[in-house]
Amino acid sequence: MEFHEHGDRDRRRTGDAARPVEPADRQSGIDRSAWRFYAGNGVWSDNVADAAVIFDGADQLSVHWSSFLGRYLAIYIQPLSTNAVARVADHPEGPWSDTVLLFQALTPADGGMDYCGMAHLELQRDGGRFEYVSYVRDTAPFQSERRLVEIEFKNRIEADDRDADYNTQDGVQLSDLVYPGQICMGMDNKLWRQMSLQFKLNVPHPSTITETTVELVSSGQNAGSYTSSLRAIAQDDVAPFVPGGSASFTDSYPLTSATVPWTPEAASSGVSVATPELRTLVQEVIDRPGWAVGNHLGLVFPEIRSKQKLRCFNDESVGVSTAALVRLGYYPNGVAVCLDATGGVDQMRVSREPAAGCPTAPPGGSLEFVFGRVGALRLSDGNVDLGPVRCAGGSTSTTQPIVRVADPEQPAGDASFYLCRTAGSPDFGHAQMSDGTTPARVPGPSACP
Repeated sequence: MEFHEHGDRDRRRTGDAARPVEPADRQSGIDRSAWRFYAGNGVWSDNVADAAVIFDGADQLSVHWSSFLGRYLAIYIQPLSTNAVARVADHPEGPWSDTVLLFQALTPADGGMDYCGMAHLELQRDGGRFEYVSYVRDTAPFQSERRLVEIEFKNRIEADDRDADYNTQDGVQLSDLVYPGQICMGMDNKLWRQMSLQFKLNVPHPSTITETTVELVSSGQNAGSYTSSLRAIAQDDVAPFVPGGSASFTDSYPLTSATVPWTPEAASSGVSVATPELRTLVQEVIDRPGWAVGNHLGLVFPEIRSKQKLRCFNDESVGVSTAALVRLGYYPNGVAVCLDATGGVDQMRVSREPAAGCPTAPPGGSLEFVFGRVGALRLSDGNVDLGPVRCAGGSTSTTQPIVRVADPEQPAGDASFYLCRTAGSPDFGHAQMSDGTTPARVPGPSACP
């Protein structure tokens, strides 16, 4: 097993360099002679003097793997500034991207610089979709505060052959030939159109999708009003679009049984337009046995064959900043467990699902089940914040006192906890761990999302 660390040998005040080191394994990590230093050009050395500069960063930074981005992520405050920035790389030794500004930190009281900017892997949610970045801000001489900022990452269309439209005259095109730099759905005076988008998702199978919306940027080309039924392509991994195809998307691909109606607004050019909740479409694809991390999900936006009912959006070729993006939340599923609240919300029991499945019980009063991660418990304004809490049992409430839920995969040393309450009750009963033990009652009220 190997692990990597990034740091700065010289601790220079400005223009600090990050250098990865690679020990042979964790057991020898405390043995200095076991460490190797990246010397550039694919070469590793046991001499720290050979360590190569891989990017100009800061002497305080964080580097970790982001499952959501599918890349290594470096976060830090640029020296002598208030700029919190990020870089990404496919490998810990690089090559690393240019910096991207995440946010402008609050200016210190003396107008100087902020420092100690870094991400906290233990707080990230949705596989890195949400990252939490802390930094230190001076408030007075010899006084400071540590601030925490939530960052949300989103998946954009990654290439021009991952969004396309179709019309009956030109077939499949990577950009509409009548409306250049755009992809369209609906119909103008002559041609009806469909459009399709693909997103690379680093979501494992099996997972539970908690939210999905797509944001597009309007080109300002609008006509009339209509409702379309959106669907996903029922394939494990959708190949890039090839221009010239004569068949429409709905005729070329198998589609999900789930559909979502959408009445897109007629927005002005440059204005973002969001779809309704699409998680049922995505869930059907993620549930396919052949789905894997890094596969491409395809969405189809069908036509309406009625003149002067048209919506157009910026194509990826216009620019990365205006390409469509997806906001997606999920949690990976682990071993199935049975939640048994037949003894009441304060005596709920958790057990691994037997081969015959969870036992059934006569229906009773309406109950709400949730689960979360013990590692996410933290104080917030004097109350206990449950962190990422999810509904269990497939719905926010059920009359079945025994439900089945997929125990989420947890980081080493972490564990799941479960809560149950009578529907509408202001707070939950005792939390119970996935190993069957029951910690102290959670005092703060919560709600099932």
